[in-house]
Amino acid sequence: MSFNLGINVVEVDGRAAPSIQAAPTSVAALIIRSARGVPGKVRRVSNWSQFVEHFGGYSDLGPGAFVMRGFFDNGGAAAYVTRVVDTADNDGAVSASGAFTDGTDTALTVTAAYCNAEDPGTWGNGLAVRIAPNPEDSGTYDLFIRHNGRLVETWERLNHSETEDAPGRHPAAVINDEITGSRFLKATEDQATNP
Repeated sequence: MSFNLGINVVEVDGRAAPSIQAAPTSVAALIIRSARGVPGKVRRVSNWSQFVEHFGGYSDLGPGAFVMRGFFDNGGAAAYVTRVVDTADNDGAVSASGAFTDGTDTALTVTAAYCNAEDPGTWGNGLAVRIAPNPEDSGTYDLFIRHNGRLVETWERLNHSETEDAPGRHPAAVINDEITGSRFLKATEDQATNP
């Protein structure tokens, strides 16, 4: 067999030479700037609701949400997405946080996060946290999280006590769980006393 300069066609039966396999076009990978999301952590999202949960909705930070909405509206099945933040522009390189005292000292610090990973951005400014005594279990308290005025999570029967038979659960243990924890903040117990 001889080859000439230009285009050469070599016919094979497909068994002797490997054929080119089709690649799915319904899977995408994106690096975006978004309202929220743990920077550098890749998330697999398979619908618009999952994207909004992890990365927020439409934002003036970039076209990421518009791209994802178009991708899913046009039959996209799954996307692997990660967020980048511009620290020089300070588009949200800092996570919002707040502290609650036990009367004198800080007892509990809460920081905008997603399952114990800090989630920086101005989206955290829309968080409101309220603490109230638990009406059924004396010595414990409940923590209520609102985002943009809507109640999104409630954590009940929390207690900072180090005593073995103390009622309730430690906020850091339940709120910061990497699987079942809060989708909006992480908690740091600064004292062994409740706020």
